Amino acid sequence: MLFRSGGNGAVGVIFADSTTFSLAANGRMVLDEMVYDPGAQAGSFKASVVQGVFSFVSGQVAKTAPEGMTVATPVATIGIRGTTVAGTAAAEGEANQITLLPNADGSVGEISVTNGAGTQTLSVAGASTTVTSFNVAPTNVVVLSPQQITQAYGQAINSLPAPPAEQGQQSGDQQGQQQQGAADQATQTLDQLTKEI
Repeated sequence: MLFRSGGNGAVGVIFADSTTFSLAANGRMVLDEMVYDPGAQAGSFKASVVQGVFSFVSGQVAKTAPEGMTVATPVATIGIRGTTVAGTAAAEGEANQITLLPNADGSVGEISVTNGAGTQTLSVAGASTTVTSFNVAPTNVVVLSPQQITQAYGQAINSLPAPPAEQGQQSGDQQGQQQQGAADQATQTLDQLTKEI
């Protein structure tokens, strides 16, 4: 399944396991596999971001097994262990930047960025690595400031949908509150980064 955002827009998606994903303007993502069995708490999520700025908050699948959720760019694969991530995907030879963000509750998960030449593990809020080729190892980790994160990923972070309510259907007021909650969560994420740096 292909997800695409236009030149003046963004798209946000909520998947069955409560993973939320967004693409800023001119983004493209292919959902390669999404299987989730809530009864067994098992599944797998595999997506490829072909181009553009993206952000996601992992859902239940990432909690099932270390290899349960992966997101690929043209030059690297991100292994996710329950966390919030932002990045930029681009073609071979161009900068693909991956950044770990704090979760809404202030905790920080962990991701591994891997390609044919090596792996970088990110486990600190704001930690970032850049990859330009599948055959060149990810760069050493640097920690981005909140301003750098906002500048690089702000549209994608602000387009993340709020996770679905735990039970039942939502009224229009609840949906509006949920959308406001997503914007508040993005602001809290950036505020949390400011406090940590």
